[in-house]
Parts: sequence; C-alpha cells; structure tokens
Amino acid sequence: MEKFLGKWSLLREQCDYQLGEPPREGWYLLEQEPGQVKVTMDWTDSHGQHHQQSYSGIPDGNEYPYPDSPAVDAVSMTLVNENRLDSAALKTGSLVNHAARELSPDGQVMKVTMTFYTPGATLINIAHYRREG
Repeated sequence: MEKFLGKWSLLREQCDYQLGEPPREGWYLLEQEPGQVKVTMDWTDSHGQHHQQSYSGIPDGNEYPYPDSPAVDAVSMTLVNENRLDSAALKTGSLVNHAARELSPDGQVMKVTMTFYTPGATLINIAHYRREG
C-alpha cells in the first residue's frame, strides 16, 4: 500500500476517455488513515469547472456502505498486489464502476483505468498520473 501513498498529478496528454472529456488538470491524493486509505480526486473539467471527490476505504476486498451518494450505496477497495490497487462502486448489488490503479515499474507513474457500467454500454477512461515530490 505504501507505494501508492502521496500526491499524483494528471498527465493530460496521456488520457484516453470514452466517457466525457479528459480534465484540463487534476490530481490524486492517497493518504493512510487509521485502518483505511483516503482517496481524494481534484480536477478542473474541460469546461473550466472545479470538482473534488473523496472517500475512504479499507483495502481488504470487502464491500462497505457508502451513504454519501444517490448513485452508489457500497464501495470496496482491494490491494491486488504491491503495484495494483482496485476499487469498485456498487448500487443495490450491481457494479456501477471499477477503478484499477497500476504503478509503473519505477513507481513514478500511476495508470488509472476507470470502467463504467451503463445500460447498454461499458465505457473505459484511462488516465496517467505522475508522482509529485
């Protein structure tokens, strides 16, 4: 888990989005909290609007209630191996989206593959982030 912790800056030119437009800029922050990991995403969309979203999870593969969203009622986080951290969002037991975070061999770039499950289509957004500091 340690290898994922820290702040990551979006490499916009390496984004490949099927759903929506890549952000103008953004960052990811992964922080260790007592017994869990906090994930914060901050971005400016293609129209110039600022957004921020955060959640905390225990990387044990179990589903936990998520009461802060009308679109999602449970989340899970799984440390697949030392270079891959996955998370999933569910609504009434159905998978809404899945994120796979994969580190480059040198640990300096994180590839985030977000898969969105919508009626009639599965869409994938890929973004790369460079470690800060």
